[in-house]
Amino acid sequence: MFGIHPYCIPQSRRETVSILLWAVAVPLAILLIGALFQAIGSAIDRRLYPAPGRLVPVQNSRLHVYSEGEGAPTIILESGIATSSLSWRAVQSQLAQFTRVISYDRAGFGWSEAAHTPRTVGNLVSEFEKMLDSFNISGPFILVAHSFGSLIARAYCYRNPDRVVGLLLLDPIDCEHWSTLPLEGQERLALGARLSKRGAWLARAGVVRFSLILLSAGARTLPKWIARIASGGGASVIGRVTAEVSKMPRELLPAVRAHWSRPQSFETLAQYLSRLSRCVTEIPYTSLGHLSLTVISAENATESELREHRKLASLSSIGEHIIAEKSGHWIQLDRPDLLVSSLQRSYGVSRNPSVPFLKR
Repeated sequence: MFGIHPYCIPQSRRETVSILLWAVAVPLAILLIGALFQAIGSAIDRRLYPAPGRLVPVQNSRLHVYSEGEGAPTIILESGIATSSLSWRAVQSQLAQFTRVISYDRAGFGWSEAAHTPRTVGNLVSEFEKMLDSFNISGPFILVAHSFGSLIARAYCYRNPDRVVGLLLLDPIDCEHWSTLPLEGQERLALGARLSKRGAWLARAGVVRFSLILLSAGARTLPKWIARIASGGGASVIGRVTAEVSKMPRELLPAVRAHWSRPQSFETLAQYLSRLSRCVTEIPYTSLGHLSLTVISAENATESELREHRKLASLSSIGEHIIAEKSGHWIQLDRPDLLVSSLQRSYGVSRNPSVPFLKR
């Protein structure tokens, strides 16, 4: 009636129970330590890397908006699928010598809060419009968009033709390619979404933060091993993205690492990847009239991408297509000089901020 003394349990059974307890306790302890490490690291990041711009309310969320310079028209910078306003920082400072320039973080990325609606082009454009209204900017605008961001810029032009005086697309997304993916391509895209969700869980456990700290300290072997286990076939994609991000000014890299240590960034990327094939079908190839339009392709663009870019340039009666020599996909990082000169060619500029852009 006093219970069973532990030593009454057979030795083999006690060893089995002990092993099971350790098998549960050790992983649980590691997860708890990782979660604590992540929480402390996130608190430190918020203190070390505060938002440089303003947070403006947009549909139950807040978007981070960063403004430099003065004058009109205002240049609005629209980022690629998984990048933030930081990808524009160097070129934004150059353009701000001429006029007002605004970059922002779409919901879920950078310093913006999480998204609360599906990542459709319609929702993205509505958030873009509300962001501009909340920031009290009425236009006219010159839109500069990179890659996936070209969908948002084009859709905004169709919905607000009187507010846009110029459109510059940097290596825009190949809509035909992504809308007609064969089964194998669709499976890779779905895999990318699943791996992004896995990345969110690894971020919650502090694994992503730990790997990025090791990378910043110069370690290579262990972070690559972790990335291979975490991403499987997606490791090569992560490597290509890392190579592009490394082109950013070094002083910005700690903030980029802080952003990608958060689960929110991976969760948002998963939403984009899962809807990408549908997003590219939401924008019609309707004429943009006489809008000043320039499309710049990367030097290594495929023939399919070049065909798409020429098609986009033809949407305007004065559209222009340029190939950026010595540039990869991130033209704003490889050839910021070409971006600036293209805007100068389309619009007369003055280094006096009080003198606005004047269209030639």
